[in-house]
Amino acid sequence: MEEQDKRNILNEYMTNGQGYLIPKEQVSQIDQLRDQLIEELFTKAKQYKQTIEEIKQTTLKEIESFLFLCAGEYKVKLGGKKGNVSLTSFNGLKRVQIKTQAKIAFNEGAKMAKELIDECIQEWSFGADSKIVALIEHAFQTDKQGNMNITRVLSLRKLAIKEIKWQKAMELLTDAMQVIGSKKYINFYTRETHEDGWEIMNLDWARI
Repeated sequence: MEEQDKRNILNEYMTNGQGYLIPKEQVSQIDQLRDQLIEELFTKAKQYKQTIEEIKQTTLKEIESFLFLCAGEYKVKLGGKKGNVSLTSFNGLKRVQIKTQAKIAFNEGAKMAKELIDECIQEWSFGADSKIVALIEHAFQTDKQGNMNITRVLSLRKLAIKEIKWQKAMELLTDAMQVIGSKKYINFYTRETHEDGWEIMNLDWARI
């Protein structure tokens, strides 16, 4: 199909929720206006998202350049790009902070740990605390992508259970953790006076 034909279809038809082309004259005016409004708002939202992404990358590059400048000034050799950075203005009322958060996942060791934990539950039989069993089952629940919640699983290590098999399972969980990447977060803070606490500049629509 030629580009001109495609444009003609877009001008004369609309695609409904089932994927069928519907002649525009059969679509009510209010439905057309709603569809047009949503398309315009999505276009603006995409532009906003792109702007935020560009600001983030520019901020990271400029702070990195500043750190290399400082390193040269003080004759200090910088290591990798990991770590947290906090820059405060001369008057002490503005701050830019970069936090690096490691992305952690479990390898196959977590499955072996779960096997040992299941064995513990079976050995405890009816003597097992139902609350602990429920906590264990909740900890190992996965999301839609099949990933376990790191915090929930590692919280099991706080349980005061002394059985050797349980302790072995906790060791396996610790060893099963792997750093698979990292993500940088940029926060902007302000305060009116030096006696005030820092307030974050919220750039998240959902929180404004």
